[in-house]
Amino acid sequence: MPFDTFTMAAISDELRDAAVGGQIQRIIQPSAPTVALSVYAGGNLHWVVLSADARLARVHLASERLAKGFATPSAFIMLLRKYLEGSRLVAIEQQSYERVLRLACGEADHRVTLLVEVMGKHSNIILVDSDGSVLGAVKIVPPRQSRVRPIVPGGRYTPPPPRERDEEFFGAGERVDPFTAPHQFLQLLQRAPARTSLTKALMGILPGAGPFLAEEMALRAGADPGGALLDAPLLRVQEVGAEMYALLQTRDWEPSIFQNARGKRDFAAFVPVLGHDSVRTSTMSLAVEEEMGRDESRDALGVTRKAVLDRTERALGAARHRVSSLYEGLLASDEAETVMERGQLILAYQYRLAPRAELLEIPELETSIKLDPGLSPSESAEKLFRRYRKLRDARNRIPGLLESAETEVGRLEDISTFVRLAQSEGELRDLERSLNREQRERTTTGKREKRRGPVRFHRNGDALMVGRNARENEEVTFRLAQRDDLWLHARQRTGAHVVLHPAGAPEHEVLEAAAAVAAYFSEGRNDTAVDVDVTRVRDVRKISGGPPGRVTYRGERTLRVTPGMSDWIPDRM
Repeated sequence: MPFDTFTMAAISDELRDAAVGGQIQRIIQPSAPTVALSVYAGGNLHWVVLSADARLARVHLASERLAKGFATPSAFIMLLRKYLEGSRLVAIEQQSYERVLRLACGEADHRVTLLVEVMGKHSNIILVDSDGSVLGAVKIVPPRQSRVRPIVPGGRYTPPPPRERDEEFFGAGERVDPFTAPHQFLQLLQRAPARTSLTKALMGILPGAGPFLAEEMALRAGADPGGALLDAPLLRVQEVGAEMYALLQTRDWEPSIFQNARGKRDFAAFVPVLGHDSVRTSTMSLAVEEEMGRDESRDALGVTRKAVLDRTERALGAARHRVSSLYEGLLASDEAETVMERGQLILAYQYRLAPRAELLEIPELETSIKLDPGLSPSESAEKLFRRYRKLRDARNRIPGLLESAETEVGRLEDISTFVRLAQSEGELRDLERSLNREQRERTTTGKREKRRGPVRFHRNGDALMVGRNARENEEVTFRLAQRDDLWLHARQRTGAHVVLHPAGAPEHEVLEAAAAVAAYFSEGRNDTAVDVDVTRVRDVRKISGGPPGRVTYRGERTLRVTPGMSDWIPDRM
């Protein structure tokens, strides 16, 4: 990803326009190397993402609200909250030609600076006090790791040193901007070894340039990026370089997403000739977020949801293992009669056995039976009879155990789906309690907790009840619904039982709106279209011995709808 000096410049412009002067209201950690600040400015709330990820380091405005990725904030997040929450974001400045951004925060009498260094595996986010001392960082860099530039609390912050030009080709000195110093730039290119690769030469002289920018400049000049300086139109290269670096003065950004030479999606602050299928984006932040920020946490319940889901999946794995073991036991029990016959044959033909025999051969029956030489024939037969009795008992007992185990698997599969669909902490707590059948009705203190009950909605006089877990599904369908109400459920999918109590004869539009809710509260929530069955409540039957919420029904018709809440309004609890 070419998060170069141009991308950083475009991002810094967007951050200044959106967030400078605003108040930092909240600080969270969507992922381990990432910090997100919510800044209220200009009557709007903006999320500023700062990441020091080794591969996806970046800065940008987020298009959606972000969520914390950890239940317990890190020490660095706690430090940022201490110094930054409630303070003003007073200035944003990019270090010249570098991928380093400074966010000055606080009041005139005491300001701190949050720095973001986008430098590959050396990327970092650092909080620096007004006297230049380091208060903390996402990545602490002790002296044993870097004697030149350690980053430790209490130490002095030293900015990344500017990259000198490639001394092998151009001699010692600073890198040269082809816009601000065009003649010096051209002279240095002309003095470089003639057989030097054009791309390598450009990367050794341009400030803030990487391979992508150097190759783009060569192509715009009509030169072969891999060709030698000897064959390149150097004057044209200088002109193109001046045109491109003029963007740092004009700020006429053209953010775009494109397909690079390796077939991967990429972004740039301009429309490149190097890429294919270029698409302009409204902001640089959107381009960066689209290609680098997909995995950032946006689920406000993510931490709790993951904890409940992990526990559910462990229980589900154990239940599936029990089903597998019971099936194996059931197959083994089919051998019960064979085991008994072997014991009877040993007793019947024991007169043929020599002392300590290891095998009983019965040619006329085309049978052979292995024996334990340490046991007498009667002891061997008794051992087989004991095994027969165990297999016989298992054959009688296992089917019931297997049915119960399969019911438990179904129950846990339903819980797993409802955990993914849950929209509140209360729903997740209910589902977590239901994992333990013996305690799901009581809290850990032994007191009965007040049930919230199914969620209810209304729309133009029509009423909906929606079950958000297996218990609520049964309550909706078999306790609260009237026999002539309409019952809706996503076809062949785990999801909510939805009951529609229409104000009058239901029109097709009302049924579709209710079906969209049933699709939304099912595992098909993210699909473009879902089949939803509709029937009367009186035609729904509970499956005898099945998991809670599992039913059969008849007389249904099927509607194909897009999941959504339409204009249903939730009732006040």
